[in-house]
Amino acid sequence: IFSLIRQAAASIIERGWISHRDKQMFRLLKHSLCAAETSLSYEILRKVCPTEAEFFKDKSSQIKVRFRFGGGEFPPMIFFKIYVHNQGKGLKYLSGKKMIRGASEAAEDSLKLMGNRTFYDHMLQDTIHHQQYKITDEIDITTLKDYMQYIAVLDETPAYLGGKDNFWRKLTLDVLPRHTIFYDIVDYAYNNRLSRRLKDDITVMMTKPITQEIQVLQLNTIAQMRAPWTPQVPVPTPKSSFNNQSAGRRTRQARTRALKMKRMYGLGEKVRY
Repeated sequence: IFSLIRQAAASIIERGWISHRDKQMFRLLKHSLCAAETSLSYEILRKVCPTEAEFFKDKSSQIKVRFRFGGGEFPPMIFFKIYVHNQGKGLKYLSGKKMIRGASEAAEDSLKLMGNRTFYDHMLQDTIHHQQYKITDEIDITTLKDYMQYIAVLDETPAYLGGKDNFWRKLTLDVLPRHTIFYDIVDYAYNNRLSRRLKDDITVMMTKPITQEIQVLQLNTIAQMRAPWTPQVPVPTPKSSFNNQSAGRRTRQARTRALKMKRMYGLGEKVRY
């Protein structure tokens, strides 16, 4: 009975520790992602897609990268998506599917340019896409729920089918700047490797941002570019070099003495009969 009680107590302690560890990890990831949305959007997008990163240079279009968690296990995977804030001015997205409608003169010209086979393949893809998602065009929208579903489908649809091709993409270590603490945080979440830099700043990143000073400190910590860590090589001193030379001399003297002893006992040469 005593062993069963000890086993039950150990399992309770283990579950409590795992719960505490997971909460600490989630808090670290949440605070880091909130800070990275403000300070690392351009750096991440510049590696993922350089052409899309050029839009960040246009100050009139407020582009922002959003992060979210996903996956069925813990720690979660991190996904990102690009958003454009138009401030109510309206944003017009043009595509060939919207511009070229069926039974129009533009559709007839497209048929002549593409050929019957290519034009038929496009019509077949549109039909399959509509049967799969039901709401794929503006004429299918009747309620607010239909509109939200249409926006989601439009983002995830590939560009060759008339969509924006702007879906949630997985954030990997290959697209993160290595000289930021955010790389160490994602590496810690994915591979459970705690770097030396993260040990120094983990207390700051896990602090609840209840004041503006803490928020600014976390933003600066995430955005700070650091030089890659290299181990320090000790500088040789005259005394250490003298010791190395003397050790080398002793080694040569020992080899010479051993060779003389081999020759003395006839072990250094081949025995002839």
